[in-house]
Amino acid sequence: MGEDDARLLDRAMKATGISVTLADAQAPDLPLLWVNRGFSATTGYALADVVGRNCRFLQGADTEPEAVRRLRTAILDNEDTSVTLLNYRRDGTPFWNEVSISPVLDDGGRVTHYVGVQTDVTERVKAEQRLALLAEVTEALAATLDLDDSLDRLTRLVVPRLADWVVLNLGDEQGRLTQRAIVRHRDGREDLLKRYTELVPSGVPTDSPLHQVLAGAAPSIIPAFTPRPPEALSPAEVEIREISLELGATSLMFVPLVARRRVLGTMMLVHGPSGRVFDDADLKLTADLGRRAGLALDNARLYTREHQTALTLQESLLPALPALPGLHLAARYVPAGQESQVGGDWWDVFALPDGATGLAVGDVMGHDVAAAAAMGQLRSVLRTCAWAGEPPATVLDRMDQLVQSFEMAQLATCIYARLQPDPSGSEGCTGRRLRWANAGHLPPVLLPHTGPARLLRDVLDVPLGVPALGARGESETCLEPGDTLLLYTDGLVETRRGDIECDVERLRERVSGHRAPDGPQVLVDLLAGGLTDLPDDVALLAIQLT
Repeated sequence: MGEDDARLLDRAMKATGISVTLADAQAPDLPLLWVNRGFSATTGYALADVVGRNCRFLQGADTEPEAVRRLRTAILDNEDTSVTLLNYRRDGTPFWNEVSISPVLDDGGRVTHYVGVQTDVTERVKAEQRLALLAEVTEALAATLDLDDSLDRLTRLVVPRLADWVVLNLGDEQGRLTQRAIVRHRDGREDLLKRYTELVPSGVPTDSPLHQVLAGAAPSIIPAFTPRPPEALSPAEVEIREISLELGATSLMFVPLVARRRVLGTMMLVHGPSGRVFDDADLKLTADLGRRAGLALDNARLYTREHQTALTLQESLLPALPALPGLHLAARYVPAGQESQVGGDWWDVFALPDGATGLAVGDVMGHDVAAAAAMGQLRSVLRTCAWAGEPPATVLDRMDQLVQSFEMAQLATCIYARLQPDPSGSEGCTGRRLRWANAGHLPPVLLPHTGPARLLRDVLDVPLGVPALGARGESETCLEPGDTLLLYTDGLVETRRGDIECDVERLRERVSGHRAPDGPQVLVDLLAGGLTDLPDDVALLAIQLT
């Protein structure tokens, strides 16, 4: 190729905007022999700067090692390859480089050179990253209804991909900053971040962009941040200024968290340690992110409010344990984990006019306020039906009639039992007779003072709300002083494996390990102590004869 042809080829390559390199495959470390003007325009390096050097000088701290490994493997295997990786120009600015490497063979088939074609694909990669981040944030926030978890997930996704550090500030009903701030930094800096949150909102000037965005202003950027002089600031504002500078603050972006035409809070994104600068594309992406995050946070806030309302209702409907002669009582209600709502689990114990004691446990189908309300209705109905001293089966039959007639609940399980003295001492019983009926509930556990525990499976009928084919059955047993009876709901024993028989048997074994002298409270604490993040709520009632 003549000199004129070479100049023509170089001008043609420069016109395409694509950079081309040629490396010596026979020399150690593949040094560059030649680069075109397109390479110099893209990277800022002239031909004289790079001849004799390996191309790795374009790599930096954030260049993905896996991409470098794939490139090196293809060269060692003498194969064509194309890899996109983060490179750095001579002035230190990053760009995404799509590198295509091909071996050049001589007439004998030996690799003599490698030709590289490099294309700046920064805009394409950024667009792909923005779409991926939006999709990931949407998926992550949709996976939880816990407000604190939502905020934590959001900060983890934003830092360091979109910012070096981020501050989420929540507003109150009047649109004012609260003391609730969530901060995350790419380098940790936990002590500084903790102090930063303690200074909000007093350390944030009232005319700052953060307050303006909270008041309804549009998202904004400060590409090159210059802090205010300390003389114009309050002591708290001065301290936040110093913390911000220590964390690194050179470029700022302020975005509202909006949902249902209300600003719930703000998101301040900060660049500093990385040297990056926010631009209009970042603002557009983050504004979209703020809308999606705002809606997810509002859903979590509304859910938390409803969950707390239902939980308060549930707890208010459960009775206080009465003081009954000859009985030691213990009870516990454990709400389901935050991902589930409260349900209709309940228990009751009450003295009857004829001297007997009424005992009950039940579970209304559903996990919402309606289930909690239905639970309260059923408990009242049971007390009304039991007050006349009717047998347990009769009480459940009358409850069932009312449930179906007034549509109190779609479905409910329940055990009702009468514990009454046996003055005649029939069948050698020196304690009290327990007579019960079961409407689709899991069997009670009886722990004799001599052990071991056994399941009271003698009777089982259909749940309340399901048409019965005939009258319900009853069963009876004797409880001696020191014996303990445990009533519970299915949330205590159900596991994800779904074998309820094995689950109930494991409960019986755990109860067998309880020492009667320790009392029913110790048993309830033992069974409820390890319950965390439950898929269903739990009601427990333990009764011990003294």
